Amino acid sequence: QIDEGTLDEEEEDVASISTRYSSMSEDLEFEHELASMIIQMHWRRHFSLARYVTTRKAIITCQSICRRWVAQKKTYTLRVARSREELASIKVTSFCRGYFT
Repeated sequence: QIDEGTLDEEEEDVASISTRYSSMSEDLEFEHELASMIIQMHWRRHFSLARYVTTRKAIITCQSICRRWVAQKKTYTLRVARSREELASIKVTSFCRGYFT
């Protein structure tokens, strides 16, 4: 013979255990989701930082090449102008020497 009072208590115990297990399962699932979100956040940060560093290095390289090209062009222009000035002064000097002698 089964007493109905004990059956109700057993059902309540089973329901209580089931509720606790379900709650623990939900907490564990939440912790797993939180952990995966943190891992993804760190991976995205790492990937973004690596991409930024690579892009920055490429930009600096490109800028240095362009600056070098501009400096070489300016140096060449100044060198040509100086040699033209020297040639002009030599011609003027030689003309004056020939004229005055």
